[in-house]
Amino acid sequence: MALGVADGLAAVESGAKSSQDTLQFFSLKKQRDARVKGISFETFLEMKREGLFDQDYKVLNDTYL
Repeated sequence: MALGVADGLAAVESGAKSSQDTLQFFSLKKQRDARVKGISFETFLEMKREGLFDQDYKVLNDTYL
């Protein structure tokens, strides 16, 4: 395998944070959304799992970005 491929596959298999979640979090931060004020990314992920944020976020559809 090419350098880094094994690490990338391991991260995906272990449930590493997706880039979509990261982009959604920082988009909401930039928009000063009150729901993300003062919370960590991990808390955001927990809240998202509980259904408090859009589950089908697509960065290409984010009109703010």
